[in-house]
Amino acid sequence: MGARREEARALLYRSGVARRAGDDDDAQRWLERAEDAVRAFGYRASFEPYLRRVQELTPVEGLDDGERFATARRSKPERLRRPIQVDVSGGKLVVRALGRPMVLVDGRSIQRQQWQTLTARDLFFLLVDRPGGMTRQELMAAFWPESMEVRARSSLHSTLYRIRRALADKQIVESDFERYFVARSDDLFYDVAELEARLARASAAPSDEERAGELEAAINLVRGEYMEGVLDDWCAARRTEIENRVTDALLSLAETRARLTKWPEAVDAYQRVLGRDRLREDAHRGLMGAYAASGDRTRALRQFEVFERLLQVELATRPAGETRELYETIRSEEQLGG
Repeated sequence: MGARREEARALLYRSGVARRAGDDDDAQRWLERAEDAVRAFGYRASFEPYLRRVQELTPVEGLDDGERFATARRSKPERLRRPIQVDVSGGKLVVRALGRPMVLVDGRSIQRQQWQTLTARDLFFLLVDRPGGMTRQELMAAFWPESMEVRARSSLHSTLYRIRRALADKQIVESDFERYFVARSDDLFYDVAELEARLARASAAPSDEERAGELEAAINLVRGEYMEGVLDDWCAARRTEIENRVTDALLSLAETRARLTKWPEAVDAYQRVLGRDRLREDAHRGLMGAYAASGDRTRALRQFEVFERLLQVELATRPAGETRELYETIRSEEQLGG
């Protein structure tokens, strides 16, 4: 019980810090998590003054004009914001997890207050990501690991109720008495599922042109990291998996564009890979080759030197023989050409 109290206090503190900084989105997120924690151990009355105090905090003075403008935009009440419109062919229910979590029903965004708690929203996203469903025990372990089973089961039932109410669909989360799941149908568009389908089609594409098209469509779905802003353990492994797949897709796109001799596009894709993983040697090597093939051998040589210094500083090692051989080949061509 003491640990739960300390967790609630820590969450309230983080909410207060965010509120003072003018970040109402983060403040509300931490406040809702604090309320969930308080609800879990059942002493809301003693925490009510602290919850109210955090809600009444205002941003600190001394912000410059740009910061004030940003704060004013963040602080704008949800009811005054226009619903986010996403153009998705088909799909009555649109679920986007590649970036800030977003759910739309018939083109209208489900706002934060409609979920009542972030736990409701996050549990819905987890079920959408698991087409095979999850057992009651798995869900309770993911969201209420420290609660007694009776309390965790009650929290789960309340959360499922909130999901169904937010989406105005009593059947949105189904159960077969063993598992809970959100059934996949033509009415559901889920960006992670679409990403995976596009990557699968890219792998099976009969030509580089078709492969590049599928890869570009897949990468364009990514607005940010998976479940951006969600810090809970349940999404950490999935986030890493998706981040790696997107990086690999960008590298595959770069290599495909290089085979099609589309050098500026190949350079752009290689640079995007390095923006995600600056120690990725095959991307540095590919970028060197793309620069050289497009006639900019000086920049190709400079890329090797940048990578060599980076490896020395970060890992106290040197580029692989294949990368060094490419450097020597380009340098020889530069000397002959110059």
